[in-house]
Amino acid sequence: MEEILDIFNDELEIIGQDTRKNAHKKGLLHQVVHCWVVEESQDGRFVYMQQRAEFKDFPLLFDITVGGHIDAGEVVEDAMLREIREEIGLDLKIEDLKYEGYEVKDISEGDFLDREICRIFTYTSPKQVEFNPGPEVKKMVKIREQEFIDVFIKDGKGLNIINLDDNSEEYKLKKDFCQFGSEYEIILRNRGREYELI
Repeated sequence: MEEILDIFNDELEIIGQDTRKNAHKKGLLHQVVHCWVVEESQDGRFVYMQQRAEFKDFPLLFDITVGGHIDAGEVVEDAMLREIREEIGLDLKIEDLKYEGYEVKDISEGDFLDREICRIFTYTSPKQVEFNPGPEVKKMVKIREQEFIDVFIKDGKGLNIINLDDNSEEYKLKKDFCQFGSEYEIILRNRGREYELI
């Protein structure tokens, strides 16, 4: 059964419902949830990312830790917790998350018209997180936050990913990732860390 999404106007008011397929075919504004999992441990500050499965849109690119559509009539927080369980296998409560705000984005590419109201959350852990990824996720990796900032906010060329299965490091170019720097800037600013962006 195809997903049904709430459709919004430019004032972010619900004006109806349509299928996910039509939303992306017609460029209809709809809601998604994103969660960034961040590690703040003795080893430093890291950003966790997933590698998208081969059958997904944008296959095998590295992406935010968790992302997904909000079904028609679904509460934002419920959608976020559902996506976290489905994609990375963590059973969290809403109190474990911090709501960072939203960003309206147009990430259309070719015939894929994607206009989103992106509801952004973070989950911060004091130690390395153990994931149990679902079928939509090929693997989980982590990146030193400063490297992430240097590439996706300061426009660097590439960075090292740390594979969680064996702790090995691998160099990846910016083209191997979905683009999301402006979203992470919101998170940094909420923590009073604008100086990192200079």
